Amino acid sequence: MTLSSGNDALDEAAVTCAAGLRYHVNAAWHWLIAVAWRVGPKGGESLIYVPHTCESYYPPKELADSVEGTTTLSLVVRVDGYVEDIKLAHSSGNDALDKAAVQCAAAWHYIPKTVNGKPVASPLQANVVWQVPKDK
Repeated sequence: MTLSSGNDALDEAAVTCAAGLRYHVNAAWHWLIAVAWRVGPKGGESLIYVPHTCESYYPPKELADSVEGTTTLSLVVRVDGYVEDIKLAHSSGNDALDKAAVQCAAAWHYIPKTVNGKPVASPLQANVVWQVPKDK
């Protein structure tokens, strides 16, 4: 853990949640994970958010041409943690990057939001930042 919430119980719960995350990637990655805790009108709510990388989805032509941008997606995190209803909320300005972002997002998996300890579907907006690696 790099930054504490200041509450040992919440920190321990965040570590437990993060331990359950599973991603399918082609290489080892170092993940930065943020857990948002809040108390809703009927009890506790939580949502795990992991910044995603879509590096392995970078379209070859755009990578070779050093095309960069940010694609914003709107999606729904289902009760099983998988995503559905992926839509383009804001274009990167490049169709190939936007299509690759949608393809990448289809593989994402979250620990779903909970309300009173029960998973619920929830909308989410996520940015896919397309940045050419410095060692390209």
